Amino acid sequence: MGRSPGDRLLYQLIILPATLTAFVARLNLSLRQQGAAMGRRSATPCKSEDSLGQQLALFQAYHNCILPHASLRQPVPQPVPTNGTGSAKRWQPWTPAMVAGLTDHVWSLREVLLFRIPPWPQPAGG
Repeated sequence: MGRSPGDRLLYQLIILPATLTAFVARLNLSLRQQGAAMGRRSATPCKSEDSLGQQLALFQAYHNCILPHASLRQPVPQPVPTNGTGSAKRWQPWTPAMVAGLTDHVWSLREVLLFRIPPWPQPAGG
């Protein structure tokens, strides 16, 4: 059973923009919470474009490689018992970078900070 043209129009005009707005609003909140210089009122406002770019790059690495997202978690085939009285581990944490196939594990902050980015190819000739 397909949707009627009216249902499709309703989805495109009302439901889809509201969903996208919610995602953008959540990302803006995450940016303000993680980056002090991007807050509305901050004791440490960003003084230059370079420092803002560096802070955004660190936020992107944290958000995509370090922070597991609850909506992306994957079930563990066989629950793994924990050491202690806690319940068995049933979920494996996943990050957006893992879903995109860029990495196979949740990174630590140390891994991100020590990661060496290869140099960009330089144009020939000059």
